[in-house]
Amino acid sequence: MARKSSNTEVTTDVEEELITTEVTISDDSDTFNVSKKVEVINLAQWNCGFPSYIGRGDINFEPSVLNEDRFRLSKLLISREELIDQVSANNKLICGLDNNGSHATLYINDKETREYLGFETKDRPQMVITDNKIKSWFKVDNINEFKEVILENVITRCEKFYLLSAIKRLKFNSYDKVVFCENYCKKNNGF
Repeated sequence: MARKSSNTEVTTDVEEELITTEVTISDDSDTFNVSKKVEVINLAQWNCGFPSYIGRGDINFEPSVLNEDRFRLSKLLISREELIDQVSANNKLICGLDNNGSHATLYINDKETREYLGFETKDRPQMVITDNKIKSWFKVDNINEFKEVILENVITRCEKFYLLSAIKRLKFNSYDKVVFCENYCKKNNGF
């Protein structure tokens, strides 16, 4: 049996049974470290949380402040191992509506983790609402195309509240678009 300190190498040779086992564990940067903690962002303007599968207790996020006076996203560091277990348990806050991270309330702010979980690929980013996406939607000139974009991309309660706060915070002044967004978001949320 041989062992090395930087890379663990286990070799077992048994002549009687003709079994050979080799295990090599390297400390390369190419490996996916499940114990690493990554930043998770709450996109909602209310408290949300879930029971922890790895540790004791619950993981709770404070509400994000998204108004025009203050802009602060609520963030926590959570281990990749916990996130993998939450996705395996189909936690809709993280998995979103389609179990691929689309329209999620909690956004994993680590590209490597999102790719590992299948939320995005190099060709397809995760579908989650951001200020930059909202800015690009408001650049659409045709009002009917704009309505289609909003109806396709703003589905959850969290996204509707985020959109309304972004309109005020980013100071959009296209009257027809703003009125459509307000009516769509308020009508479907029981305001």
